[in-house]
Amino acid sequence: MLDGHPELFVAPFEMHFFKHLDRKINYPVKRRMPDGRHFANSVISSIKQEILIANNYSDILPEAINEINIPFFEKYIKDNCKSNMGEKQKLQIYVSALIYACENKKLDSQTRLVEKSVENAEFAIDLYKMFPSAFFIHVIRNPYANSISLSKYQEIRLKDKRYLDMAVETLRQNYSAREKNKEIIPDYITLRYEDLLTGPGLVMRELAENIGITYEKSLLEPTSMNIPWPGNSISGSKFTGLDKDNLMAWRGVASESQITYINRYLGKYIKELGYDKH
Repeated sequence: MLDGHPELFVAPFEMHFFKHLDRKINYPVKRRMPDGRHFANSVISSIKQEILIANNYSDILPEAINEINIPFFEKYIKDNCKSNMGEKQKLQIYVSALIYACENKKLDSQTRLVEKSVENAEFAIDLYKMFPSAFFIHVIRNPYANSISLSKYQEIRLKDKRYLDMAVETLRQNYSAREKNKEIIPDYITLRYEDLLTGPGLVMRELAENIGITYEKSLLEPTSMNIPWPGNSISGSKFTGLDKDNLMAWRGVASESQITYINRYLGKYIKELGYDKH
């Protein structure tokens, strides 16, 4: 929804800063241990992989592939990224290279990046220490719907049979990180997915005011690299604009045993986040 705003550059895919920095990641669906990777090689390999796997389930739209100049990106990284740089400098080079590859311009002090890697909640405090003027937008969704959707993704796309327990543990960690982050980071905003779908004008106008950007009509149009976003639903359904028809679809899919399991581990958060418990 922030893509296309004249004051922002929205990364067209998850940049996974801390994977490339070779940090340990506890977030279940992205869990990893340090493997000694080289930052420059890691980001170059990653962006090439993003292009190769571009499809209806990935972040980047197949139609947008030609908008990213991979040789520009690779040259910028190789010319500017040094092994003795600190983490903040490496991330700035990474962002600069992506902007250069997508828009053929250099990063300047007025450019504001929007990035949405799912494991960012785990590292929000690290990012805040590096970039203290940053705003953090933590998007939450109905825990029942989110658990079922994420578990289906694990089962169908990743062939992971531990789908429900991993999905629930992923959300539990996410909600716990949100609580911790809110205590330390002053500009930490919680946005409910359902509120966005049912009242997009009000939510986006308030968000624009909170993060200090002008309110534009483009904030109501989901796009990626200014191309209309059809969604990346695990069902394969295509959407035009915002679609609220499936907000309660999880009720027709979730079994009683699944709901009981979700309540056991996420019940505390369901109430705190303002959702009805089933």
